[in-house]
Amino acid sequence: MQAVGQTLEHIRDGDAYQCTMSIRFGRDFPARLGPDLLLRLWLRRPAPFMAWFRHGPLALLSVSPERFLRLDGVRALSQPIKGTASCREDDPALEAALRASPKEDAELSMIVDLMRNDLSQNCAPGSVRVDRHKAVFRVDRLLQMHSDVSGALRPGRDGADLLLDAFPPGSVTGCPKRRALEIMERLEPHCRDIFCGCFAVLRENGDLDASVAIRTAILDARSDRLDFFAGSGIVVDSRPELEYEETVAKADNFLRLEDL
Repeated sequence: MQAVGQTLEHIRDGDAYQCTMSIRFGRDFPARLGPDLLLRLWLRRPAPFMAWFRHGPLALLSVSPERFLRLDGVRALSQPIKGTASCREDDPALEAALRASPKEDAELSMIVDLMRNDLSQNCAPGSVRVDRHKAVFRVDRLLQMHSDVSGALRPGRDGADLLLDAFPPGSVTGCPKRRALEIMERLEPHCRDIFCGCFAVLRENGDLDASVAIRTAILDARSDRLDFFAGSGIVVDSRPELEYEETVAKADNFLRLEDL
């Protein structure tokens, strides 16, 4: 909450419009049970972009709800998420309240504008558009608000250009992106590692699909430790205590493994 307060000072001073702050959590967990944990999450708390990646003694486990970028032929698509509400069952009134919130609207609109600029670097002039602005879907016990930002890839550009020029994802950094990254680097007491990076599938025909590595954990076989992360977007209307509550809600999958 102190870091959120300092971030708000930066926003009021005009250093940035939005910045993401995160928490790194940790707990003991037997590394040999990693595949079992993946299966339990798949069966009981599925997400659109689940990933499991082994690298030496480390295993990366992601239950991300967010698409970073997809390239299908020449059509590029990003689906940034901003706006979260806890919801244990379908509730149309809560969906309407999420869409109507000035704070959540500001968070999403800023990042949509940032992603329009990021896609424009490799898309044909005039082809970038926004559809389904403030669409809401439910994943696990959360409502998530997002928009579709798409464009037509320019001749001579490919998925690698698209991915590298838009990285890191704007929804988990802030805007302007470079200044937000500097503020995060100074205020967060931890390294994000894979968190807020991306997992990407690259196909032989040049198509790709990449997720934002949120709701992501690192399982270390050397220490039998599970480290995981969660964060929230900070705008001028943010209240530190509510941002903390949102962050903990996003970490619920890994905080309450015993309930799976």
